[in-house]
Amino acid sequence: FLLKPFGSRGLLRLKVCGILEKMALKWAAVLMLGLTSSCAEEVSPGFLQSELLALRSELAEQQKIIKLQQEQLESMARAPRSLQTDYAAQIQELEDKDSSLGAALDSCWLLLCGALVMFMHA
Repeated sequence: FLLKPFGSRGLLRLKVCGILEKMALKWAAVLMLGLTSSCAEEVSPGFLQSELLALRSELAEQQKIIKLQQEQLESMARAPRSLQTDYAAQIQELEDKDSSLGAALDSCWLLLCGALVMFMHA
């Protein structure tokens, strides 16, 4: 409906602006109706004080939660990280085991290849 050409862009723009203006007026009327109905009710001072106390207690609970979360964050920041620990000794031990295994495999391959060469020349 809005995207149909009306012969010129100016006419389309006028049509869209007219529809938006009507929507804005409708929303303004709904808002005014809501505000007048909420203002018509009188609020007692006791009700306002109880609301204020409830909000203050909720605020205090939120502040406690925030403080607890900050403490947890600080403790996590102080804790040593597993990626930053020193594994140099363990790496060296594994490399030593690996080199002894590599030397044993090299010896086995030399013996096997030597036996094959001997059988080829025989």
